[in-house]
Amino acid sequence: MAKGVRPLTIEEMHQVAESFTGPMWRRNRALFLTQYYTGRRITQTLSLRLGDVLTPQGAIVDTIWFRRMHTKGKIEGQSVVLHPKARPALVEWIREMRTLGYMTSDCWLFPAFGRQTALTKDSAYQIYKRAFNRLGLEGRLGTHSLRKLYGRQVYQKSGKDIRVTQEALGHKNLANTATYIALEAEQVRRVILEAL
Repeated sequence: MAKGVRPLTIEEMHQVAESFTGPMWRRNRALFLTQYYTGRRITQTLSLRLGDVLTPQGAIVDTIWFRRMHTKGKIEGQSVVLHPKARPALVEWIREMRTLGYMTSDCWLFPAFGRQTALTKDSAYQIYKRAFNRLGLEGRLGTHSLRKLYGRQVYQKSGKDIRVTQEALGHKNLANTATYIALEAEQVRRVILEAL
């Protein structure tokens, strides 16, 4: 099994997305779905500003540019398609942002409640953890559980193309991608025996 947290299942992801409560439930749901549907790390998702997801005309963008300073290793920025399934939650949250007075392009997309600062990684973890606990989800879960699910989904939907998965995750190293899709020793053994 891969190190660290386990991935959520698709069913669990949908359950969590519908489980957020409290005064900032729209923000929390938009954060969760934006992270999943872009496959980015939580720190990258939290680094987004309102201007990163809105065009000058106020429409949601098709592709989000994650600046180099917010990517792991800070080697280069990443352009990531925004899946249409993330849009409704973002639209709903941005509508609420207007009522809260967060509407300049440099506002954090996911601000801390009542502040002009972004949520922290630890705050996001606590938000997710409360949702996981409410649903009684078991196993080691965290913010990276979404990224692992995303990697596995891309791998399956691409016909198990590890290179496509590597590109979708923005990995420089193929070995890192392999840990996300949890290539089991028996799978590797079987492929070697069948391929040679």
